[in-house]
Amino acid sequence: MHETILSVTISTHKPDGILDIAKMSLPVVNGVEYIVSWQSHENQPIPDSIADREDISVHRTNSHGLSNNRNNAIKHSVGEIILIADDDLIYTSKQLEAVINTFKKHPHVEMAIFQHDGFLRKTYPAKMICLNHNIPRFFSPASVEIAFRRKTIEQAGLQFSPDFGLGTDYFTAGEDDLFFYRALKLGVKTYFFPITIVTHHDIPTGGVHILTPGALRTKGALIALTHPLTFPIRIFVNAMRLTRAKRAKMIQATTTMLKGALKALSTRDIRKYMCLP
Repeated sequence: MHETILSVTISTHKPDGILDIAKMSLPVVNGVEYIVSWQSHENQPIPDSIADREDISVHRTNSHGLSNNRNNAIKHSVGEIILIADDDLIYTSKQLEAVINTFKKHPHVEMAIFQHDGFLRKTYPAKMICLNHNIPRFFSPASVEIAFRRKTIEQAGLQFSPDFGLGTDYFTAGEDDLFFYRALKLGVKTYFFPITIVTHHDIPTGGVHILTPGALRTKGALIALTHPLTFPIRIFVNAMRLTRAKRAKMIQATTTMLKGALKALSTRDIRKYMCLP
């Protein structure tokens, strides 16, 4: 085995989750390892197609929630660069090599946001930009678009918030956005690169037409945590947009987002995570 440069950290859960991993396109690439964190595994066996590969390791965990799953995968990775992944993605060798080459070409970059080819077409900036002081309007990175240097998380204490994401009871999404904004708060040098690094054909969990109460609470929390002085008016404006798009009703959207905002701002651990006093 060659020295590990890139760790692709894959989160999965439930007994059948490991079968989803077996179906993924995980090419053998020099310097690349695949770290699988497996929740709710119920002691199911690992398929031979995974167990027989030296570049894939599976780490069972009794933790709960997507953020804890991601943090566990990161903890077990050894690569200089860490790439966040899910269990339903398609990678090519060239795409993974592009991630490595991007960090080699830009040694000052600590975290990189890339593009993905997915069911829902996203709009991306046309060129490489620094995101520390220039975040494009409506820019929202997905977890599978995020890669960063190992020393960054070790020095900055960067991790996913266990209060947000799938598997939580209140804030059921938003762990990727919160991770991104925390990195910026901590001064992590973050850049966007118009490079497609992965394909995701399935409909994202957060891509449903009507927003759930958990998703609305999360949206309100994110607005409040990133704009603590002006969040009430921003929530009202967002509620109008959601109503026009027929993704929620005006009163429901406004009240539910406000509940999420107030809950986030009154929770000490969440305020601390976002570096708020």
